Amino acid sequence: MFCAHCGEPILGESSVCDGCGTRICATVPGTDARAAGRLERVRRILLAPSAEWRLIASEAASPRELYVGYVAPLAAIAVAASLVGRTLAASPADRIAAALVHAALAYPLCFLGVFLVALIVDLLAPSFGGRRDALAALKLTVYGFTPGWLAGVFNVVPALSVLAILGALYALYVICLGLPVLMRCPAAKAAGYAAVAVLCAIGTWALFAALALWGTAGIGRMAGEAVRQIGA
Repeated sequence: MFCAHCGEPILGESSVCDGCGTRICATVPGTDARAAGRLERVRRILLAPSAEWRLIASEAASPRELYVGYVAPLAAIAVAASLVGRTLAASPADRIAAALVHAALAYPLCFLGVFLVALIVDLLAPSFGGRRDALAALKLTVYGFTPGWLAGVFNVVPALSVLAILGALYALYVICLGLPVLMRCPAAKAAGYAAVAVLCAIGTWALFAALALWGTAGIGRMAGEAVRQIGA
């Protein structure tokens, strides 16, 4: 049996999961348990972030688990939505190819972005009365970005992509709640800490978006030139 909350195996006759403390009444068999745990985490981050941050702070987790088990599927939602939106809005084959190239560049940049923002959060901690903790900063960044990644579904319709801002605003609120718990900063300084961290995140993502667009345009020009040479 596996815990439906965190996906860890349930051993023995314990009444609670050793991994996250969830009562075993909420367990499901098989390999779908981890997926069920991710969905439950997303739901609780969105609906009960304060309680969920306390649970997250007590969990043992490795960077690999955070990147592979959480960042990979959620970042894929935003990138896939953007790909669909760009593909539907494009008609020539070269524009569709450019959308595919953009997605191929944007997805790995999501992982690099999480790493850099987590590093910034960790470095800023002492400035706001907090305690440096690289793993806690990574947890905060990975889970705090949840609303933003989910709001990326609005990119399916380019005209609605502006609504993704709502996800970013809610992510700011969620991160603000998590900073005192994970980075041990005073609650009175959490808003300023969160604002600086989110501004750094916005700057990082804006830079990566520009790099992805630049790379897409460059590859598109090379592909167009190759097609012209073949046609000649």
